[in-house]
Amino acid sequence: MTIKTIQTLKNLHDEGWHCWAHCTGRNCGGASQMDITSLMKRFGAEHCFINETRISARLVCSQCGHKGGRLSISAPSSVRVD
Repeated sequence: MTIKTIQTLKNLHDEGWHCWAHCTGRNCGGASQMDITSLMKRFGAEHCFINETRISARLVCSQCGHKGGRLSISAPSSVRVD
C-alpha cells in the first residue's frame, strides 16, 4: 500500500487510518479511538485535522471529565514504512 497525503477526515476514513483522542487533564492519561464516520457527519468530510482545534476543544474525557484534549492518528496495519 502506498502512503497518500492524509489531511481531511475523508482521507482518514478512505485510507483506513485511526483517530485517537487523548486527555490532557492532570494525571489522567485517558485515550480512546474516535469514530471517524461520526466526526465526518458533525464537522464535514473535508474538515482538515492538521493543527485542528474545533474537535479537540470539544473533547470530554470519559475517565476524569476534563474538557479539551489532543488528537493523534495512526496508520492502518497494512501501511509499510521503509
